[in-house]
Amino acid sequence: MYQNMKRSVSCFYNNKLLVTRPLNEKSRTMKRYRDNANAVIIEGMRAGWDIPKLIKFNRDFIKKWRYEELKRKPTAEDRDLVLISILILIKFGVIEEDAHNEGLLICQARDKKPCSSSVV
Repeated sequence: MYQNMKRSVSCFYNNKLLVTRPLNEKSRTMKRYRDNANAVIIEGMRAGWDIPKLIKFNRDFIKKWRYEELKRKPTAEDRDLVLISILILIKFGVIEEDAHNEGLLICQARDKKPCSSSVV
């Protein structure tokens, strides 16, 4: 996991964990990730891509990611792009954000304090 993070977001697709990204109050917020996903959608549409083409591209990217991840070590930017692709598919209703086998899971960091050894 990531050190010094307060929260994280994990992305699932077809019952598989794809990526986990750290969240914080400054630069790595869900709002920022969602804004980046919206910017990609707008940029794609300005380039002449329709919604089905954007969906196919992002779905194919995620499938390719799962294969490429085995071939080389992914970078932080690669993992961010997977999260953005998942958010795009959520935006278009292809993936449910909180389904039982796909979507996002936002978690708090574990408390690293040792458990009390006193018996009550």
